[in-house]
Amino acid sequence: MTDPCFKAVLNDLINKNVNNVVGDIIRKFVNDPNSKITFIQQPEVTKPNGTQLYSGFYPNTNVIALSESQLKNASNEFIAITIIHEIFHAKIRDLEQVDHTKMFNEYVKPTGEYMASLYNIDERTAENLLLAGLNDATGYKMISLYSTRWLEVKFDLQNYVMLRNAGSYCK
Repeated sequence: MTDPCFKAVLNDLINKNVNNVVGDIIRKFVNDPNSKITFIQQPEVTKPNGTQLYSGFYPNTNVIALSESQLKNASNEFIAITIIHEIFHAKIRDLEQVDHTKMFNEYVKPTGEYMASLYNIDERTAENLLLAGLNDATGYKMISLYSTRWLEVKFDLQNYVMLRNAGSYCK
């Protein structure tokens, strides 16, 4: 990767020793030669149907690609969440909806805790940033139907990605 911001965030994830399940997973996938991930950046990352994505995991090559166009205004916190999301895909390695459901059920709370330790972000806000990428997970619809949490998710996504109203940013 050549983008200094992407590199700085990835270095934060690798080098700041936060001990919880998320930190353990990250260390495994960046340090273990048997499960080593390669990180790249691309002008755009898309689904086969052309839908633009923030990032993608390619299991055949063990590559995580970050989208320059989609992440150009994103906070460091959101870039970190994006990388973590893709590392979870690398760990789970199932269909996207199955991966997202497992993330929804097992990793939302630990990711919030991890991010609060790493970036001093509110745990619930960090959880919301991860939830923003899990809208096809079984259980996510319960959030949107029976609570106002989905409004928090949209609000936090806008502030940390589109409006640059919250979070830290590369200089």
